[in-house]
Amino acid sequence: MSAIETRIAKLQSEIAGMESAADREWQAEEQRIRATTDEEKHKIVEAAEQEIAAAANLARRDFKAYAANLAVTPAASRIQVDAATDEGLVKSFIEKLGTNGRN
Repeated sequence: MSAIETRIAKLQSEIAGMESAADREWQAEEQRIRATTDEEKHKIVEAAEQEIAAAANLARRDFKAYAANLAVTPAASRIQVDAATDEGLVKSFIEKLGTNGRN
């Protein structure tokens, strides 16, 4: 009977060792999973921040273009240049250009 009890005790000890090893492996795996999850979460947040920044920059550019258009459109409709005025502006420009070139 003593041999059986010794063998049972040995088996119980081996089972406890296996359970302990499995527990350590599970804890290590859990830590790896958490680390991977945290890394992926960080990457997702970083990508989202970059997308938001890009969208904000695009919105700013669109807004500036819209504001410029709002400013230029009424001014363009108020300015009326006929052929005679256009010719006078060109001649004036050429004369100023000639004067500046001589200095």
